[in-house]
Amino acid sequence: IVWKEAKEVMTGEYIATPRRYNIDGKIPHILDLFNPSNVQVSDKEAILNVVNSLKYKFGSLKESSKRLNKNYDNFKAMIRNGNSTKPSLEFFKKMCLMAEFPKDFIYTIKRIRFVDNAYRNPNEIKIPKINEDLLYVLGLLNSDGYISKTCISFINKDETLHSLYSSKIYESFGLKTKRYKDNSNIYNKTLFMLFKELESTLTILPDNLIIAWLKGFVDGDGWVALENKNLHRIGIATAKKEKAELVQFLLLRLSILSKIEKTKIPTAYGKIDGRIVKTLKPKHNVIIGG
Repeated sequence: IVWKEAKEVMTGEYIATPRRYNIDGKIPHILDLFNPSNVQVSDKEAILNVVNSLKYKFGSLKESSKRLNKNYDNFKAMIRNGNSTKPSLEFFKKMCLMAEFPKDFIYTIKRIRFVDNAYRNPNEIKIPKINEDLLYVLGLLNSDGYISKTCISFINKDETLHSLYSSKIYESFGLKTKRYKDNSNIYNKTLFMLFKELESTLTILPDNLIIAWLKGFVDGDGWVALENKNLHRIGIATAKKEKAELVQFLLLRLSILSKIEKTKIPTAYGKIDGRIVKTLKPKHNVIIGG
């Protein structure tokens, strides 16, 4: 093997590529994905635990609020029944530090919500573990859905996939999807922020989570081609080149070689349940085999 700069490579020369990217995957905690100043802790039990420890340490809630440089009425309201005042994750960490709680105590928090000035939506979510179910759901959304501040929607005609998607969403976050025709929708800003941050970690995750994401993506936009009744090749379709390149990279993490084929916009159209379906953008197919 001879090392050359890309500009020196000549037509007809072979280029060596790695068969596998060996990366030691790591799983972040959900809380570490967020800006702590925008996260509100909604776990009353955890808040009460820390506040009572501060009260015991400093003798009163008033003295505790003074030590924390926090308005007394606002501090007291955090543990009042029916009050919406909740500490930010940033302030909760400060409380834990002053109460001399272990650093990893924050990871016992069960519920949070995301609040910022640009888009207020205080609906809370249950904090899930980053596991295979969560990555499978993200794969479905990345292939046959969309993730926006106003709506997270999975779009597909397969009822089995809708049922699987909705059950995993409920198990992970305690949220119920709302069905409209071929869409399963959720309206939650906190969940939007979580999914967008989780997308940015895909390339550093362990293999089992990458496999789970790929399974979801393939279930949404995968296809197979047969030749003489035998499997000829597997394809994964997407309209975005960047997404095709991401899929290809993640496959290489698993020692699976693939190629990307760009297809032109077809002049003909298809039909689904009698409804005309036209393709308006070129597709990028990630091809395995063939």
